[in-house]
Amino acid sequence: MMSDYLARCQVCNAKIGNNVCKKCGRSVCENHYDMDTGLCSACKQGKVFVQKGLR
Repeated sequence: MMSDYLARCQVCNAKIGNNVCKKCGRSVCENHYDMDTGLCSACKQGKVFVQKGLR
């Protein structure tokens, strides 16, 4: 199935992440992406995420 090869939303991990935040580069679903700003919901709210494995 094609969706097995697509990235999941990096905010909710429930839907396919078909948008990329222009600030952090996360792949996010339509529910967590603001088309007007090009930002994910986390960046729009000013939240900082630390990726696992990075220090």
